Amino acid sequence: MFLVSTFCAMLLIVTFIYAGIKKLTVFKEFTASLELTFKVSSKLSKIVSLIIILTELTILPILLAAEKSPFIYIILNLVMFIFVYIPAHALFSGKKIQCLCFGEQKNIGWQDLIRNIILLISSLVLSIWNTEFKFELYTASLTFLAIATLAILINIKPIHSFILAK
Repeated sequence: MFLVSTFCAMLLIVTFIYAGIKKLTVFKEFTASLELTFKVSSKLSKIVSLIIILTELTILPILLAAEKSPFIYIILNLVMFIFVYIPAHALFSGKKIQCLCFGEQKNIGWQDLIRNIILLISSLVLSIWNTEFKFELYTASLTFLAIATLAILINIKPIHSFILAK
């Protein structure tokens, strides 16, 4: 289970750091997207944007710390449940929700829901089988696999279009 939980941690860490950095680079667009989608004030959308970005950039590197609190896993799973709920709600209610997931402006779709479910499962696995991480060769290999998995998850729509192209 050590390898599985290490892989899940690396996948989540790489995903959240990448997503946080991308949102930070398009901060104005991200804030505007929250304003339009959720009909909130400019000031509130800036605060929420900062909270989302800071959460993405800080929660998972904390997992690498030696002392792990159950509170970290609760926050991690809560964030992932929210990230699964939003696209599920949008898809099943027919609402068009704009997202700057990974810095790309688009309507939330099935690929976002699938990606977030995979990440939620990873966070639950990590919460159940949390282990102490040792950076050795297999951890570096799992980090590479996590980055490759992230690349696939980001590009799930183009892959899906390519596979089903007639």
